[in-house]
Amino acid sequence: MVHKISRGVVGLVYVIGTLITFILLIIVLLKINIVPFPDAMLPMQLYELAFNWLAIGAIPMLIDTILFYKYYKISKCPHKKKKLVFVYTPTIICFVFLFYWIYILTIGSIIYQLQA
Repeated sequence: MVHKISRGVVGLVYVIGTLITFILLIIVLLKINIVPFPDAMLPMQLYELAFNWLAIGAIPMLIDTILFYKYYKISKCPHKKKKLVFVYTPTIICFVFLFYWIYILTIGSIIYQLQA
């Protein structure tokens, strides 16, 4: 009973995380220029916020994907390589944004130090 409930919760969290990942990806790809908080100290456009949320969500999405992979026993299914890529696609998307974010921060700090 507890295993079924935890399996259902992991599946639900995975589906919600996947939907949020693809919605944020669409916002980034369409480059929506709405400023949701114009009175903020550093106002950001919606696609910049989506970019940051994708980067921040990389680790939680990885944890949930691993749990989903474990609970639903995808490794024992036929065509497991295709299913592995399909299941890990949202996590890969989030990590691409995270690594790009780290790259930009690193290059920006190096350029700042060289100019000083």
